[in-house]
Amino acid sequence: MRYIIREFIKPYALASAAFTVLILMVKVFDDLKTILAHKPPLVASLKYFLFQVPEMFVVGMPFAALMAVLFCLARLGRDGEVTAMKAAGVGLPMAAVPLALAGLIISTLAFGLNEVLVPYSNAVVERVRKNDIEHSTESRVRYRHNVSILGDGGRLYHVDLFDGSKNEMKGVHLYEMAGGVQIKRRWDARSADYDDATAEEKQAAASDV
Repeated sequence: MRYIIREFIKPYALASAAFTVLILMVKVFDDLKTILAHKPPLVASLKYFLFQVPEMFVVGMPFAALMAVLFCLARLGRDGEVTAMKAAGVGLPMAAVPLALAGLIISTLAFGLNEVLVPYSNAVVERVRKNDIEHSTESRVRYRHNVSILGDGGRLYHVDLFDGSKNEMKGVHLYEMAGGVQIKRRWDARSADYDDATAEEKQAAASDV
């Protein structure tokens, strides 16, 4: 039994590594256009691909197990081990038990990796792609309606419509509060450009309340 498992582990390790590298190479060529277009730092590119390895490893596990079983049985038959086992009274069903046990262990390991490690690594890959490669953020949505923000100094900002694709706000209202409850002064603008922390108002009008 230990001999059969040992003969299985060697080709499985090689096949698993080969399938992982092959899938990784395909992924690199698929994403090469995006990498060249955005020109991210080398560290970000390496992190982006390395954290995809767990998923690729899990995908290649069943194929590697199939190749390992075929290689193991072919080698046992070529070396006359199957004939020796039959002569010793060990039937083929009994000889297949170690391979079935190895398959069960691999299935359990694949399930565990797919439930624990793969979601974490995929989240890192998605974060690196958006923040370090494409330089986009989740907060930059296309449209938002009726946005209210409480700023410093008791100021209340209200935007009727925010267009994330143009960084433009329409229907901008700024209220200066007195005592936190009473409106002291109000600014209105038909539109304003938003640039991270600053806003350039267009056609603004102020009035005392």
